[in-house]
Formats: sequence, structure tokens, C-alpha cells
Amino acid sequence: MYTKDFIEKVKSFNCVSDVFTVLGGEYIEIYVYSDEFESIFAEVGLVKQHIISTDFGSFEFVPDNELSELLETIYEYVQTPVEEREEPQKYLFRHKYMGNVLGDRFLNFYKYDGTVSLNNYHSNISVKTHFTIEEAKELGVTFDENNEPYEWDMIPVKGDE
Repeated sequence: MYTKDFIEKVKSFNCVSDVFTVLGGEYIEIYVYSDEFESIFAEVGLVKQHIISTDFGSFEFVPDNELSELLETIYEYVQTPVEEREEPQKYLFRHKYMGNVLGDRFLNFYKYDGTVSLNNYHSNISVKTHFTIEEAKELGVTFDENNEPYEWDMIPVKGDE
């Protein structure tokens, strides 16, 4: 489970009041709310697998219909290997040699028919332009032994740009 998805899912529980990353990004703290105060429900390790600490006293603030699902969500996350918790980096692939008067040409995948072409860098509902290295390989981009593409510049994409 990706960290981003874990945090979103935990925040979707009605009993959860907040989720914080603490100690320089080593832990996630999950808070639950009662009528009078907030309480730490659990701390989950980010940099090591299988790290979890719960406060059983705060369990009473979690409705029965949410308790087992919240614990299962936490358990699923802590079972995920650390290296699999972050989504792989995505890139724009700009062709090194094939530009034109309209500008640079980028790898485009057309979802509706599965074709690949060179065009601008804008993604939309029918065109994908952000790819992981593995996705680019599946589309025919060739790489050297250092995972550098032969005919493309890889431009990192931040978030959901």
C-alpha cells in the first residue's frame, strides 16, 4: 500500500481527527477524537516495516463498526515493504532529436486505441504523457545499462502535474 493511499484511507474514517508525520518523517501518528479531547490511536513506522504502536485506551473512542477496518488498514500498511510504499517516479520523455517549429516533442500514449506518438506534453482523459521507467520500456523506449534512455531526455514530474 502506498503511503499516500494509506493516509487518505485513514483520514476517511469518521473517528479519525488528524494524521501527522512526525520525528523527521519516521512515523505517522493517527489521532482519534472523543467529545472532550484528541488521543493518539496509533503510531506507524515509515522507515521500517512492521513498526506500530497503539494506545488501547483510545480504542474506546472508535466505533465498533470502524475499529476492525481501521486496524486492518494499519496492519496492511505496516506489512508493505518500505521500498514499495512510495509510488515510482514518473517522467515526461522528451525526444532528443525530433523537435519542430512548434517545440519539443514528447512521448504520448493514446488510451483509446493504444497507439504511441510524439506530441506536446499535456495529459488529458485520452492521452497519457507521464510514465514510469517500466511503463516507458513497455512502450518501446530503449535504455542503457544505467537505465538512461538512448534517444530521450527524462524530465521528472512532481506529484500529479
